[in-house]
Amino acid sequence: MNLFEVLGWLVFLLFIAVYAFKKEMLDEGGVMGAIFVGLVLLFVPRDPPGWVWLLVLLFFFVMGSFASKFKRELKVKVEEDFAKGGARNLMQVIANSAGGLVFAVLGFFSASPVVFVGFVLSVSAMSGDTLSSEIGVLSKSNPVSIKTFKRVERGVSGGVTLLGLAAGLAGGFLIGVFSVLFVLASNQSFQVSLTLLVVFASFAGLLGSVMDSVLGVFFQALYYCPKCRVLTERKTHKCGSETKLLKGVRWMDNDIVNMFSSLITSVVGIIVFYLIVK
Repeated sequence: MNLFEVLGWLVFLLFIAVYAFKKEMLDEGGVMGAIFVGLVLLFVPRDPPGWVWLLVLLFFFVMGSFASKFKRELKVKVEEDFAKGGARNLMQVIANSAGGLVFAVLGFFSASPVVFVGFVLSVSAMSGDTLSSEIGVLSKSNPVSIKTFKRVERGVSGGVTLLGLAAGLAGGFLIGVFSVLFVLASNQSFQVSLTLLVVFASFAGLLGSVMDSVLGVFFQALYYCPKCRVLTERKTHKCGSETKLLKGVRWMDNDIVNMFSSLITSVVGIIVFYLIVK
């Protein structure tokens, strides 16, 4: 990129960050995290151009933020008891971008198209998980635990619904489609079937939502508020009372689960993708 292109993308990145803050998509920490992630994606990977990587992740954040605000009034109780929804903070931005950052750094050392495929699968997994959570919670029926196959409270990690799974598949599909459009717009040759990329992205969205549920039900920290007598994912409940760890690993919160589910999904996806195209 020449100097004017660099300045143009920097202004664009700053504008998006400020806009997201004003629309309460990001808080102050989230803005700083988004700018950092945007700079890495813009200037570190080599092929396709950094702006393609940036726009793919940006599309995910915009889609996820709008999904969070969709029928927000019906999600208030879930957001109060469980660490979901609302403006993204620094930790959420970094956790949601961790897989993408790893592949972006790899993209500096290798121009192999498989690296970009891994990036797309990572973002697809995050997209699938986000849409599955934000849309699935609106299901008319309570979710079913992926561990016990019994009905559980809305918002509890490990619960799945048909609506949520469908949303996860759709989230991955949309990331795949827009990734292809951005690659085509770059006018650079991409030695991987773009149709296959969309297919893998779709299933990465579905697998990401399922993997998040599996990690959530077995490892994510779940607390109990003795005052309100309810389950929560928060160490301090909305009533101000300190909660007690009921199960899971204390440091394994929703953001960490999201990060691991994305990384696992993308690695599995790359292995299968490589075995198919080699």
